[in-house]
Order: sequence, then structure tokens, then C-alpha cells
Amino acid sequence: MSSRIQLLGLRRRALAASGVAALAAAGAATALATGSAGAAAPHNATVAATPICATAQLGVKFLNKPNGAAGTIYYPIQFTNNGTQACTLRGYPGVSAVTSSGAQIGNPASRSGNPITTVTIAPKKSASSMVGFAHTANFPAAKCKPVTAKGLRIFPPNQTKSVTIKRSFSACSSKSVTYLIVLPVK
Repeated sequence: MSSRIQLLGLRRRALAASGVAALAAAGAATALATGSAGAAAPHNATVAATPICATAQLGVKFLNKPNGAAGTIYYPIQFTNNGTQACTLRGYPGVSAVTSSGAQIGNPASRSGNPITTVTIAPKKSASSMVGFAHTANFPAAKCKPVTAKGLRIFPPNQTKSVTIKRSFSACSSKSVTYLIVLPVK
């Protein structure tokens, strides 16, 4: 009886070993096929990913086309692709009020609105965002500490270089108030 148990044990181990070998062979075949397909993919790919729009290739304009809502007036910020190839923008621009020497005044714009989408801009075409200016009179003067800003500093989405647009407006110099709102690029 013990030799029969030993025989069954050997048979089970042999079956298990052959199953493992079969799985290993299947895995190797899959890896080989995947490796071959991966190697061929660059030759078959005809369209490369569209690059992100760099600040240097964008024309940035503040458009004087106000749209008011409940104590806040919104203006479009237009991003024009001055490059020779399409590029993309995704997310929110960075926006803050600045003095004539470029020092930031108060808090930068808070982000509002969704969904965020990736916008592809063809050469000489534009996309835009909206920036809202809350009336500084909406806040107690002691809390807002109103001053006259001399410009807007705008960072295109996902960029570290900015553009400053000259524009005078009332701004809150206090960090306890956020009076600017920015929407995502569309």
C-alpha cells in the first residue's frame, strides 16, 4: 500500500511539473509575441503625441469682453499658438495681480469649474480661459486692504514662465481674501 501511495505522489509531482512547464512555455511565447509587436510599433506609428504649448510659443491676451455675475466680472484670457505645429493646453492658468514692478498683490486666483480637458491648438488658432474679478467693495476694507494693481501675471497651464499684461484694477492686497477666480482652458 505504501508503494502505491508513493507512486501516486510521484505521478502528482510529474503532472504538476509538466503543468508548470506548459505555463512557462506559454508565458515565453506571449512575451516573445509582445516583444515582437512592441519592436514593430515604432515603425507603424505615424502620429506622435502633440507637445504641450510652451509659454514662448503662445500669444497671451486679456480680452476686454466682460461677463458679470453676482458681484464678479469675468474676462476671457486668450492663448494663441504662434508656433508652426499644433500644441496642447490642459488645466488652469496661474493668474495673479501685480504691481508696476511685478510684485504679486494678495492671493493668486483660486481655481473653479470643471471638467478639465486637453485642448489642442492648431498654429494661429486660440483657446481661452476665464478670469473672474470679485468687486473689492464686496469685502470689508480692513479685510481686503484695496490697492490698484497695474497688471496681471499669467502662467499658461503647466508652465513656469509667465506673461504680464498691463491693466489697472482694484485688488485686495490682504492674503485673507481671494478675489480672483480662474476657470480651466477650453
